[in-house]
Amino acid sequence: MKILLIDDDPAVLEVIGLLLASEGHAVVSASRGEEGLERLAAGERVDLVLTDLTMPGVSGWDLARTVRARWPDVRVGFITGTPEQVPASSASVDLVLGKPVTIEALRQGLARLGR
Repeated sequence: MKILLIDDDPAVLEVIGLLLASEGHAVVSASRGEEGLERLAAGERVDLVLTDLTMPGVSGWDLARTVRARWPDVRVGFITGTPEQVPASSASVDLVLGKPVTIEALRQGLARLGR
């Protein structure tokens, strides 16, 4: 799976990127929501946008709405320290991972996506 990983914390971006790569996924990273959207608009093709929920500027919610509207075939997942803020019935996201992300939670979450 090709994943666009977006997080404003460089350490989180690096660690989760390494976890994803160790599981055989191709990872493209962005340190801001705006940067992630620019990559998609420039034609970067991904299967999943996995983003931090709370970021300055473009938030995870903003990203989810934009991705759903412009690239409806791309799945969206949140990484958040406050997973309870994401309603289980939210049609905006396909996956919610709580921080700190473990390799097992990552495996299970991606397996549920069925790709």
